[in-house]
Amino acid sequence: ACGAEPVTAPEAVTASAPAAPDISGVWMPTAIGPDGERAQVMEAAIPYLPDVSEGIAAFQANYNPVVDDASRSCLPYGMPRQMMVRAQYPMEVIQTGDELTLIFELHNDARHIHLDARPFPQGLLPSFMGYSVGAWNGGELQVETRGVRESGYPDPHSAEMQITERVRVVDSAEAGPMLEWELTLTDPRTY
Repeated sequence: ACGAEPVTAPEAVTASAPAAPDISGVWMPTAIGPDGERAQVMEAAIPYLPDVSEGIAAFQANYNPVVDDASRSCLPYGMPRQMMVRAQYPMEVIQTGDELTLIFELHNDARHIHLDARPFPQGLLPSFMGYSVGAWNGGELQVETRGVRESGYPDPHSAEMQITERVRVVDSAEAGPMLEWELTLTDPRTY
């Protein structure tokens, strides 16, 4: 949020902690879920505020994909939608010592996750992907994203939304190594 006090990235990994995995490479989103199916796993229905739920119902009742889907105008999906896409478009991860760069084939979007323990900038202007800082805690990447541009339906959220992500490499008997990407959204104006 604009004018908020700077917050540092999650605590950095100590020298005695296991080395962070290198997740560089091309990954297919939602290739196979933990149950062997191609589906997202949501623990429960999204707890939208009542007025937001009413807005979603009205939007869905009158939905016209040519007019109402901004991605048809080549606008980025942005966060968090970009990380929740079920389409089969790969994502390339380029990992350096102080940054992860995610390049999405869908719309050729890019996202940067800063791993150098920097604070969030003052006066952060909202953008489609927001501003992400993170740190490895053993084999788990912990990321916080702020400054995501407000979005309307079908996936509404305010500019106050904060996203916490946990990323792990897990082995799947069906698909081999997979990235497990868990997102938690916090937004007092939407949920």
